[in-house]
Amino acid sequence: SFHLPSIVNSPFAPNLERKKHKKAIFIGRHTAAKGAHLLVKVDDILYKQGIALEWVLITAGTYEEQIRNQNLAWARHSERVSIMENVSNALIFSQLEASTFFILPSTAEGFPVSLIEAFSQGCVPVVFPYGLDVTNQLPRAFHGNIINERTADGIAACIERIFTGSSLKQ
Repeated sequence: SFHLPSIVNSPFAPNLERKKHKKAIFIGRHTAAKGAHLLVKVDDILYKQGIALEWVLITAGTYEEQIRNQNLAWARHSERVSIMENVSNALIFSQLEASTFFILPSTAEGFPVSLIEAFSQGCVPVVFPYGLDVTNQLPRAFHGNIINERTADGIAACIERIFTGSSLKQ
């Protein structure tokens, strides 16, 4: 028989005490295919609606210079945004554990292991439907967080709905 290795390295339940602040985490490259260009706009929309999230962007690998520069400027001008590049898995997991939302606005992807990792740490997923893998990985209760309107407005509307509804408490 063949046994797959464990996908996530944290067997413990998420530490909900670390989720006191409303924090969103993005893990991916500074590219349009990963949706990194939408994050500044999402934050602007939410902030105007009175929702001030802290943001952590964890990136590595190739990037589109214009998108990377946009996100770096956003981080320089906002105390609520931090960008981490080429970090260890341990640091990624500690950031996932401390985050409330996992934002994955990818339009092209392989099997999204980062979604499994985020979900294992108690993050609320907000994702684009780029393939059946996304739908299949999420419990039915979270299918409403799969955003068919693949825009910053679609992401912001989903997060606002979660804040104003009871689903964040659940």
